[in-house]
Amino acid sequence: MALLTPVDTGEVWIDGRLLGSRDWWDTALRRRIGMIFQDGKLLPNLSVLDNVRLPLAHRGLWPARQRQRALEALRAVRLEHRLQHHPNQLSGGELMRVAIARVLVMKPRLILADEPTGTLDSANGEQIARLLFGLVTAERALVLVTHHAPLAALANRAITLRDGYIDHE
Repeated sequence: MALLTPVDTGEVWIDGRLLGSRDWWDTALRRRIGMIFQDGKLLPNLSVLDNVRLPLAHRGLWPARQRQRALEALRAVRLEHRLQHHPNQLSGGELMRVAIARVLVMKPRLILADEPTGTLDSANGEQIARLLFGLVTAERALVLVTHHAPLAALANRAITLRDGYIDHE
């Protein structure tokens, strides 16, 4: 779903466009997909602010606009007070919230989230869940992987896997 690997079988369509065998890496299409990795995948040498600004670096936005969008995203995850900190200075929950802000700044059409609340305390977990589910519109989808039943219960549709297969119970 994230277009990180070539498609083995079947077809992938995005915005009415069929991806061909060599289009799986197409940057223009991948910009429409925001990925929230379980471990954040932040760059250790960049500040929180610069990690969040990074997806905007090659989009032709003025640096002041990049900063503004990054600040808005960091406010949304309640981390505007950690702008100049680096990943090694953050807790696991803060790392996840920075990773979420990095996706928010992109305004993607599809958000793929792997355990986005797994490292968060209950208050921050509930706030992030409301934030992510609040982003879902007719133009934006959220695909979430979680072991947390209350989070899964918020979804419009849930698919349960058991031993690598869809559980039809």
